[in-house]
Amino acid sequence: MELISRYGLAKTTVEDIAQKAGLKPASVYYYFESKEDIFAAVIRQHAETYDELVQRAVEGADTAEDKFVAFMLSRFSYLEILENVAEPAAVEAYPMAEGVLREHRSREQDLIEEIFTLGVQRGEFEIEDPGRLAAGLTAALGAVDHSFVLSGLPASEEDLRGLLSVFLRGLRKR
Repeated sequence: MELISRYGLAKTTVEDIAQKAGLKPASVYYYFESKEDIFAAVIRQHAETYDELVQRAVEGADTAEDKFVAFMLSRFSYLEILENVAEPAAVEAYPMAEGVLREHRSREQDLIEEIFTLGVQRGEFEIEDPGRLAAGLTAALGAVDHSFVLSGLPASEEDLRGLLSVFLRGLRKR
């Protein structure tokens, strides 16, 4: 990711990747047919790591509101980590990442819907259609990723908690 972020996929070679990994190009070609396959595997690995981190954070919370806050905080903390490894905004420009990102967003949307549905069932949230709200929020988070976190704008946990309190106020059952 570091090489692709720095030089772009077109200028990064399998030889560059092998050298950075301390391997011979033949060893890399044994496992991957191309640099695009390597790139897709790295994206997949990051998505799986993110999914596990977020899932653990959500499972550790008791109320639906706490689960949602845990989801959002762990999500943004991971994006900040990813920002130091690569230029995440550029990841979406590569077709080989599209399928991985689509699967990732689908899992993220399912988790948000689960949290919202739990909140409705427990009487914490007043939401007419948790699935529809989860879909809308997932789409909105994509925009927030680029403008709030990935653009380098300063964002703290305090900023995020402030936004969450406004959002949660609208979800709470009155």
